[in-house]
Amino acid sequence: MQQLDQILKIEGEKGVQLYRKSLTDNNRVVSGQTSQSIKYTVKNTNTLVFTGDDHITSLEDGRKPSESSGGRGFFEQIEQWVLDRGLPIKAAYPIYRKINKEGYKGTEGLLSVPSEEIVENTKEAIGESILNNIRVSFKTFKNK
Repeated sequence: MQQLDQILKIEGEKGVQLYRKSLTDNNRVVSGQTSQSIKYTVKNTNTLVFTGDDHITSLEDGRKPSESSGGRGFFEQIEQWVLDRGLPIKAAYPIYRKINKEGYKGTEGLLSVPSEEIVENTKEAIGESILNNIRVSFKTFKNK
């Protein structure tokens, strides 16, 4: 039987690709930094964990209007986004103000759809591994 941690590593690799594909398919890749930030780890040989840039969930969930400025880091992200889009740097501040004032709508299903697919794929891979183990056990039993 294939070990659980091996299955999770395989599904983790596939999952990273599914998330990255979703970002690309939904036109959410400018510099590629967020896409490349998506990683996976297998913890305690039985837990698959995906991580990415702090703001990645905002791409799906959106962002509510905010009375606070969102901090200097948020403005710097907007500046980088503007530069990556080939826009003049002076466009950053009006965009920053508008997002703080009005928020923005996220992209429905951007992360949740690949997440559901990852869960199903992982469940199938683990189930198939268990079934193969049972088949081997029956063959061994029959041969004794």
